[in-house]
Amino acid sequence: MYLPQIAIILNYRRRKVSSSSDGNNFSKLSGDSLPSVSIILPVYNEQALIVPKIENLLQLKYPKDRLQIIVVDGKSDDNTLQLVRKYEKESDLIVFQQEKREGVTEAVKKGFLMSKGDIIVMTDAEALFDQNAVSLVVKDFEDPKIGAVSGCQVLSNPDSNSFTQMEKTYGGLYERMRLAESYLYSTSHFKGEFVAVRRSLYPLNLHPYKGLLDHGIAYNAIRQGYKAICDEKIIFYDIATDNLGDRNLQKTQRAILVEEDLVQNRDMLLNPKFGLFGTVIMPANILLHFAFPILFIGLLVLAPFVVIQLLTYYLVATVILLAAGTIIVFCIKPIRIFVFTFFHSQIVLFIGMFHLLFGKHKLIKQVKGTRRIGAQQVAKNPA
Repeated sequence: MYLPQIAIILNYRRRKVSSSSDGNNFSKLSGDSLPSVSIILPVYNEQALIVPKIENLLQLKYPKDRLQIIVVDGKSDDNTLQLVRKYEKESDLIVFQQEKREGVTEAVKKGFLMSKGDIIVMTDAEALFDQNAVSLVVKDFEDPKIGAVSGCQVLSNPDSNSFTQMEKTYGGLYERMRLAESYLYSTSHFKGEFVAVRRSLYPLNLHPYKGLLDHGIAYNAIRQGYKAICDEKIIFYDIATDNLGDRNLQKTQRAILVEEDLVQNRDMLLNPKFGLFGTVIMPANILLHFAFPILFIGLLVLAPFVVIQLLTYYLVATVILLAAGTIIVFCIKPIRIFVFTFFHSQIVLFIGMFHLLFGKHKLIKQVKGTRRIGAQQVAKNPA
């Protein structure tokens, strides 16, 4: 965590999120005066998840005549498309199949061009919305200063094993950072499982493979003079991967793309035109994603030499400290999970920087461990 936000995070008391939030109390608006909402869902080989996802969207508490669902299929070679088409006649649902897989950014762009909503919501197949999610985001947009909104994640399997516990720890810290940035001014750290933006602010010129679409939406809103916030009342249910291979793939890919976004938007750094985002939040993110990983790897390289020197002059004290530290880390589970999570995050961020210098742009690989049945059980029976 970085210094400009420590005071905010320590003093920030998160309100309890409940699916019983009064999402139906939209605003002074009603009926035809409510903004129309288009939900864009890009899919590729999602036959295991697509039916509960579509049913989840159809059950949202928002007037059906003001809600549009657009599914953009990236040339799936399983039964995803056939399963989606069964819902076409039952609702305002549009299905479009691309000629080839072009990635999330291009898929959502296709959906946007077919949409008619005043508010555009993008999502993905593995995350399910709380029933009030759309009505709550509409309420957020009553504030004319807000241009884009992201939701908060609730894991359906936070304690399955060490890897899901790592995601729980990482996600909790990351979410508090997003909420703190939103409280302070704006956040660029949006989550693609739920991102909403005013139609006029949707960025049509984003690179198809460089950076994240969800972050691109946030950056563009801030550039246009609006706020981009994370709303803790808007929740979606997701599943964490439970194996190291999938976690490495997921975190490394996202680290690369987040760092690409920071580089692409470097002109915002220390720029007072963008308020506290440019002068405080952006510098803090540069430190977090570039300076800290370099410092961490440097310390790892130097650590053996430091230990050897300490052993030479302070053998007993060094052995006791090392033994005590090892016992604490490996025997106290919360500390162990936190340490492993921190180490892993710094390593993948360092790999991301290496990729920025030498890597090539390509389509994001699917993380199989997150494409399993599970989240819908929590969505139906939230705690």
